[in-house]
Amino acid sequence: MFTVYERSLAESAIRNTWPDAWEAIHGCELAESESWTKDQRAFDQRHAKDYIVTSAIFSDQSPGMTEVVAVVGGRRKSDHDERRFLVPSDEYAQRGRFGFVIDTGRHAEYHGPSSFIGWRCRGSGT
Repeated sequence: MFTVYERSLAESAIRNTWPDAWEAIHGCELAESESWTKDQRAFDQRHAKDYIVTSAIFSDQSPGMTEVVAVVGGRRKSDHDERRFLVPSDEYAQRGRFGFVIDTGRHAEYHGPSSFIGWRCRGSGT
């Protein structure tokens, strides 16, 4: 009833969107990079305590840098600590599929003037 191509698309959709169901149907576990959803879960678990960028803009104040707003775990909630960092633009351009993880040892927290409209009214502090 369905073509090989259509069955392939359906299999891919199930594997990427509902990996637990795919594993139950096939009786085997998907390896890393075989399911987008499973890869997202692994990323979220691995970086649950890291600052992950939620917004980014080229910095008007620091050419060649991207000003970013990052939140622990990458989840925007009112109770999470939002911070700004400056990241070299060429490095930020290489961000991964699920987001850019701030390395607090290399990426300096930034408290200066902001290129973000929403941060301009907050003054120079965070």
